[in-house]
Amino acid sequence: MDEEIVTATAAVDPAPHRSPTPELHATYTSLEILVALVAVVGNSMVIHVFRRDRRLRRRTNYYIVSLAIADLLVGLLGIPFAILASVGLPRNLYACLFTTSLLVMLCTISIFCLVAVSVDRYWAILHPMCYSRNVRTKTAILIISACWVAGAGVGFLPLFGWHAAVDTAPGCYFVEVMDYNYLLFLYFATIVTPSVLLAAFYAHIYRVVVKQMSAVVTVEGGQGRGGTMLRVLGAAQKREVKATQNLAIIVFFFIICWIPLYTINAIKAFMPELDIPNPLTYFCIIFSHLNSAINPLLYAYHLKDFRAALKGLICTVFGRGVPLPAVYRPPVPVRRPALERCNALRERPRIYVNSPVWLRQREAEMAAVEDRNLALVNPDLEPFLNNVGTDGSNGRHTPEGRERNNGPYLIEGSQCQSPYKKVEEFIRRVRSVSSEHS
Repeated sequence: MDEEIVTATAAVDPAPHRSPTPELHATYTSLEILVALVAVVGNSMVIHVFRRDRRLRRRTNYYIVSLAIADLLVGLLGIPFAILASVGLPRNLYACLFTTSLLVMLCTISIFCLVAVSVDRYWAILHPMCYSRNVRTKTAILIISACWVAGAGVGFLPLFGWHAAVDTAPGCYFVEVMDYNYLLFLYFATIVTPSVLLAAFYAHIYRVVVKQMSAVVTVEGGQGRGGTMLRVLGAAQKREVKATQNLAIIVFFFIICWIPLYTINAIKAFMPELDIPNPLTYFCIIFSHLNSAINPLLYAYHLKDFRAALKGLICTVFGRGVPLPAVYRPPVPVRRPALERCNALRERPRIYVNSPVWLRQREAEMAAVEDRNLALVNPDLEPFLNNVGTDGSNGRHTPEGRERNNGPYLIEGSQCQSPYKKVEEFIRRVRSVSSEHS
């Protein structure tokens, strides 16, 4: 009977930790160092451009910077502690619990921030008016602060006593110092439940966006003020929809990176005797840390404002002479001659063929031509006399002519002259007359 009890107890004891081979550990350490360097450089750039450029300080970007800070801490502290834990260091129990709990805390903070930004997008898309009235930048900062406090509380629970009953100087291995019930709590509370909520949020957002776009297309060919207003509202929400789509990609990439490692820990909690190969465990650890290195690339690729700011920073660092805010400069101003021509065309009155104004202009032009011809023949005559035209007109439009030419008038583009051209023509005439008299 005693032998059966001993056998049953041995059957459920955790499998002993197997030390990795030197080649496997060297490969794992090299890859972790590379991931840490990329994570530190990329997230430092994101934080720097956000701090330097005020144009990036929108509500949604505060959540992005919170993720960048968590990823920066993963590269600075989390990955070095993971490398130490792979060789069983440190030996002190509470120092070991702190190093192993730090990565759990940073992952939990990131999950909570992603849930918060998803709720923010959900509210902005479904209730835009209420969102614009009630949500401010301070609100986002308070929510992010609450996410950090809650994530730290969940991540450091092992330091407050929720850890495995181990000796005073054990090897610092994650699955040996962590309580299995705590690992199950982490898996369902910080991975499974948030993943389901995020999927539900974005699925509902997708259905609402499709419904709104179909409504806009329905009235696209309609007329009236109502259809116009609906089209305007549809166009105004395009930025919100695009931002939500980009954030959804970041959220689901985070979940894909972290689910394998948490799943392995949950399996170890259910089946402690199961021996999981070290290469698979190391791969899942590196894959989870890789999220911190890839996130800045996702920001630069999917978020237009961060892409422009990061491009300006890279050009400045490598000495290409492009300052950081260059991407936000206004368009190059139009040259002065071109601007004057545009102003002249904008201020030019609309002249219609056979209209009273058109008739007066034609009579004035014909009178000016006659005056110039007479001045050439006889210089003693006054060159700017109001002579009677060939049709008996004296330069003034008569009511009879107005009635005779009454009707729909057509625009004649060739007859419209810029005011500058008329002034130049007048100056040219004066100079020509002055030169002839001299």
